[in-house]
Amino acid sequence: MWSRSRFTRDIGYEDLIMAIGWAVSIAAGIVLNLSINASIVATRNANNMVVDLPFALKLALISVSLGINALFLPKISVALLLARLLRPSRWVKIILVSTSILAFILGVVGVILTFVQCDPIPGQWNPERYHPTCWNPSIQENYSYFVGAFSALLDLAYAAYPASVFWKMRLANSRKIELSILMGLGIFSGAVAIYKTSLLRFLANREAGIATALYESSRLTLWTIIEANIIIIAACVPLTTPIFRWLKSKTVGTFTGARSAAAATNGGSSKGSKYATHESGHNFSRITRGKYPAYNPDGSQIYIRDDFEVQSYRDLELDGMSPTHISAGHN
Repeated sequence: MWSRSRFTRDIGYEDLIMAIGWAVSIAAGIVLNLSINASIVATRNANNMVVDLPFALKLALISVSLGINALFLPKISVALLLARLLRPSRWVKIILVSTSILAFILGVVGVILTFVQCDPIPGQWNPERYHPTCWNPSIQENYSYFVGAFSALLDLAYAAYPASVFWKMRLANSRKIELSILMGLGIFSGAVAIYKTSLLRFLANREAGIATALYESSRLTLWTIIEANIIIIAACVPLTTPIFRWLKSKTVGTFTGARSAAAATNGGSSKGSKYATHESGHNFSRITRGKYPAYNPDGSQIYIRDDFEVQSYRDLELDGMSPTHISAGHN
């Protein structure tokens, strides 16, 4: 958010949703740690096990709920980000956003199923006390398989879609590969989602006892949090490019100032150098200035910045990974 507010100045709803998802992910991690701590306390004293172990399982189920929300909120953010940066057609934009919202709704339904599958609800984490009547565990297991597979599919689709767009542009192949990798890091979250889905088979093992249920719930929550954070990192990495360019510009500016001072001391001139001094007194550099045009179906041109240009410390022309839409006929 700092990068987009400081450099590109185009904070959108996707940034707010991503921030909320990140906060929920932190909350899920905190509750999971509390659950693990309660389970450790329970195992140290057999007298506390009757009370602390069900409490630990209760916290684990709460962390599962938070983890699911932390997982699907960033997907909505990624969909909105792709729709903003790549400017797809109306129907592609609808598909991107609607599938992410659908995934979030499916996740919320999964959370509800987790708690209502047993009557009374506390019997979910303390069956020895409440003796609940529960649904067939295959119901939650099969539904979780469906949601997990859908989540993995979205991760892979959102990672592949930018590459399909960049590859149609008139860019150097090296630039296509670079952009595709930066915008396709979500493939790693897809791999985690596939592995996590393979662990769902343990949900049907309800008769194994509270300790086993606690272990399996904690493991699923952990991998859910990992997947959510990979999505967040993958979405943020391309947008941090302006920060690294800004840091590089400060280094280049310091080097340029030293050269200019040396030239002035020696009575020389920096003319013809790769670097020059801005008339306002600020150092600036121009390195490999160039823009590669590509045409969008809606008739506008898309320009991907492939240059590093710093005109002054007060006026940084850095737009990161954002494809800039310019009306046709304007260069």
